[in-house]
Amino acid sequence: MTYITPKKERASAESAYLTPEVLQRPNLTVAIQALATRVIFVDKKAVGVEFVNTSTKKLYRVNVSGEVVLS
Repeated sequence: MTYITPKKERASAESAYLTPEVLQRPNLTVAIQALATRVIFVDKKAVGVEFVNTSTKKLYRVNVSGEVVLS
């Protein structure tokens, strides 16, 4: 889908949704160059994600108390 700004210009999904205000939210972390390797489940509930930074090859494990969102 193409997003058109109020100035009638095309915008990328990044610039349309990840505004400076959104990026300042304390409950949001955007990981770039990240490849999810595993979704961590307890019973049938997703409680975290394991991912690798594709440039450094470092493996991370993140546990959450809320939602797990992959995109």
